[in-house]
Amino acid sequence: MRRTARGLFVAAVLALTCGVSNAAPLSLDFAGNTLQRLRAGNAGSDRFIEYGRKNDGVAETLTVRAISDPAPFETQVGKLVKSIKADNPKAKLHILQRPNGKDVLISYLSDRTNSNVSLMAWRISATDAKIVAAIYRMDFDIEDEDARERVVKHTAERALAAYDSGKIFELVSTAD
Repeated sequence: MRRTARGLFVAAVLALTCGVSNAAPLSLDFAGNTLQRLRAGNAGSDRFIEYGRKNDGVAETLTVRAISDPAPFETQVGKLVKSIKADNPKAKLHILQRPNGKDVLISYLSDRTNSNVSLMAWRISATDAKIVAAIYRMDFDIEDEDARERVVKHTAERALAAYDSGKIFELVSTAD
């Protein structure tokens, strides 16, 4: 009886350890900051995980989303650009496409009527017939125009471009 109980205990501990090791990390280093996991779940049929932090009037979120839409990659990117332009008609979009055509980075300053400035950076990538989007948003509570330039020069775009697209997908595929 004691051996059976011990065996069940060891099996339970191993199962818990394996489950934790496959889960998405509780924090993530991104663009020089540590973002804490805020939530994970489903939005429709898409799976997502969100990391973030709020400090000194700055709020940052990085959301990774596994896209379930079966439309071709190019169609999805076209819909995204059209949607961004419709929501932000005055924003100047910066679009970088990798040579293989299955990896696109879009960044812009979101149109806001108040003193907040939002830097938005989207990266949408196709990996092995799976499409994943990483959406970075940084909100600044600022009023001076010079600050807009500082926001544009933030390292988030470079950090998002440097992430391996397979590792981005791993974040959301292991979300618990």
